[in-house]
Amino acid sequence: MTALLAKATGKPTIIDIFCRIPYPAEQALLNKTLSFPCFIADNKWVFSKPLIKEPGLIFLLEDLIACFPDSRMVFFLRDP
Repeated sequence: MTALLAKATGKPTIIDIFCRIPYPAEQALLNKTLSFPCFIADNKWVFSKPLIKEPGLIFLLEDLIACFPDSRMVFFLRDP
């Protein structure tokens, strides 16, 4: 879906950001031992893309909205 959205809009994308970061950021964010604004500041390159696909961000939705209040978000729910 991300690839289709990128193709339709002509915008670059990044997928699975937590796999690209050399430290266990996702767990630190969930445990609140790392603040979301600090995570963004340390990983600006991740958030420089207009399309980001990261399923783990759903658990950080409040922080995501607080840091990017004007962004548009799309959620896909899979029906097994």
